[in-house]
Amino acid sequence: MLKLLAIIIFLVALISGASWAIDLADGLAALIRITLAVGFILICGLGLVCLVAYFQGPSKD
Repeated sequence: MLKLLAIIIFLVALISGASWAIDLADGLAALIRITLAVGFILICGLGLVCLVAYFQGPSKD
């Protein structure tokens, strides 16, 4: 997953360096920002659920 992300970042940097693809790079950058924001929210949500489950687990015993 990390390797794929590094490849995507490299490709975006390569595309953004080309003057003919500035619009495409802006679109990809916006898409990547949205994807990262959604991923961050999902990870935080999952972490919160795990934290709640962890603290509720011992109390049931």
